[in-house]
Amino acid sequence: MKILFICPAFPPQSDVGGIRVAYFAKYFSEFGWDVKVITRVYRNENDVIKSRFDFNLYPFMDNNVLRIFDSDKDNNDYLNKRNYSKLVRDFFNPEYSSPPGFLDKALIKAFNEYNKIKFDVVVASLPDNWCLTLGEKISKENDAIFITDFRDIYEQDSYDKSLRTRLQVFRFKIGRFYRTRNAKFFSTVSSYMYDILSSKLKKRGVIIFNGYDNDSFYPLELSNKGSHLPLIITYTGRLLNSWFRNPEILFKAISELNKEGLISKGDLQIKFFGSELNILEKYIDDLNKDFIIVNEIINASEINFIINSSDYTLIINNVGPKGVLTTKLFESLGIGKKVVVIPGDKHELDALVSNENYGYVLSKISEVKKFLLKNINDKKNGISIDNSIIPPIKFSRKYQAKLLSDFIINNYLENSIHN
Repeated sequence: MKILFICPAFPPQSDVGGIRVAYFAKYFSEFGWDVKVITRVYRNENDVIKSRFDFNLYPFMDNNVLRIFDSDKDNNDYLNKRNYSKLVRDFFNPEYSSPPGFLDKALIKAFNEYNKIKFDVVVASLPDNWCLTLGEKISKENDAIFITDFRDIYEQDSYDKSLRTRLQVFRFKIGRFYRTRNAKFFSTVSSYMYDILSSKLKKRGVIIFNGYDNDSFYPLELSNKGSHLPLIITYTGRLLNSWFRNPEILFKAISELNKEGLISKGDLQIKFFGSELNILEKYIDDLNKDFIIVNEIINASEINFIINSSDYTLIINNVGPKGVLTTKLFESLGIGKKVVVIPGDKHELDALVSNENYGYVLSKISEVKKFLLKNINDKKNGISIDNSIIPPIKFSRKYQAKLLSDFIINNYLENSIHN
């Protein structure tokens, strides 16, 4: 069975748009599928930062990835040379100009590279509309089962946007509806997104959670782990903006505890890895600065040790965004480490963490203060803190990939396999 994944990035690029598909490719190959990938490689000044995902691909997998290179120069050249007919086309089909000119190039390279392969299944990774259009066209050419996999949806981003951005999103939504008409079904990462997409697309769907990779995230036996101060809480990754992730109540709680004389410098460390300093600086003051440690971005292979060396993993959220079940949540669970969600989303994330006893949801300054103080005092008094769980197999990448593979086979390919 031949399957093609189309995604906006792929390891070693560390862009989040490629990580989910990378694990699909890994485990679908293990399940016996013949896997191919088409991806965009964007060359710019951040190439070093975007190449830190040292993903352990099967030796034969990397040879089956069609990497189509793109750059600011390519984009600008397209915009400068674009004629009137393409200007009109791009207005009604914005995926051709986002990124500018890339889809035209991808169509040529994809059909040249794979013109002798007949795919059984084509999966497009969204919300990137160029992936959707390319996937639709290749699936038509191959008479293949077309699947749309939604990592994110436009409906999640309800914060204030410019009129131009809102109009562009509106055009993308129209294109999304039109291009997904030929899809057999969609997959997505949360119940919240599933409900919205079911309503918008009028399609059958399945929830395939993000997860942790058993080969990369697992408990380590570390000496002195959790037996002494400071209490270490770690956040890995970007914040993006304060609408998505707002750490304000955490920082205020630390400031109040210090002002009240209830904690001192050696009691607590909040460690950030790869987070935007310009966002964190808004919340750092003289009372909490000694407890905040901001580190540079790290390689993916280092995350397992860092989380194992911490007492808790921090999940920074905000009241507003819903259905955001991030990869870092599942990676912490795979390591057997409870998470601290600050603040809660009053929705799916809160329910998952609280109902399954995967950690703590703290949405008020008083709750954060109480949690920090209890854990610090327990450590001072030699009392074991409640920060461990048994890694849930159902949230492993392999388990989730198997769900998707079985769903495709059982519903759409079973007859062709038997024949």
